[in-house]
Amino acid sequence: MIDALDYVHSQGIVHRDVKPDNLLITSQGAVKLSDFSVAYPISEGTAGPPGSPAIQPPEVASGADQAATFAGDIWAAGVTLYVLTTGRFPFTGSTLLELFDSIARAEFTLPEDISSELCDLLTGMLALAPLRLCISDVRQHPWLQLPDATVEEMAVPGRHAAVEALRMLAAPARYVSHSWECTISRLLLYNMDIGMFLM
Repeated sequence: MIDALDYVHSQGIVHRDVKPDNLLITSQGAVKLSDFSVAYPISEGTAGPPGSPAIQPPEVASGADQAATFAGDIWAAGVTLYVLTTGRFPFTGSTLLELFDSIARAEFTLPEDISSELCDLLTGMLALAPLRLCISDVRQHPWLQLPDATVEEMAVPGRHAAVEALRMLAAPARYVSHSWECTISRLLLYNMDIGMFLM
């Protein structure tokens, strides 16, 4: 996912809708980034309607800045990583206004049973701008350099689909494609105890 996002950014494009539903896994185990329906050239500044509400960064949720930014994609990737590793969203609300208020405050809790490396990565990806990690910082983060066995130990107990998704997340994705076999979110729906998985 990070390699694909890095490539998209290198082409001057902001994806604007990074979420589990838009991560696809090929039969060879590569993660592909899909659905560029709300993608926007960074050079054009302010974009049209954003992607899914649950992954909007605080600067958009608060109404302070509607510009399409790479930092917004990092935030969405952080929300996605949080969902994959915990089985729940970091920000919630019973209405759209409550959800955006929760996102704008950027206050979230991390489960006690995840590693300090993962906590550090999520905290950096879900930080308010301009403190948010950039793509190169995310790529070099120690948590993404861990071997698969260590990543497996950090997944929420009983979340086998999340372990597989984490392996895919850390694996290189050389291309951005719409070809797919199954989405990560469908794996999560079938294998995790999530009552509702909406974005």
